[in-house]
Amino acid sequence: MTGDFNLFDRSGFGGDPDPNPSRELVRIIIFGSKDAIRATIHDLHLKNFR
Repeated sequence: MTGDFNLFDRSGFGGDPDPNPSRELVRIIIFGSKDAIRATIHDLHLKNFR
């Protein structure tokens, strides 16, 4: 990946405003196979990870 990116740009997160604007934005990157990534995302979703 090349180029500049803004870690605090929320445009990629949809149009919903942050319900708690005092919270610090953190991005998590998952590396692995397609199946492992999908399973991890599903597991985090079931745990209401936000």
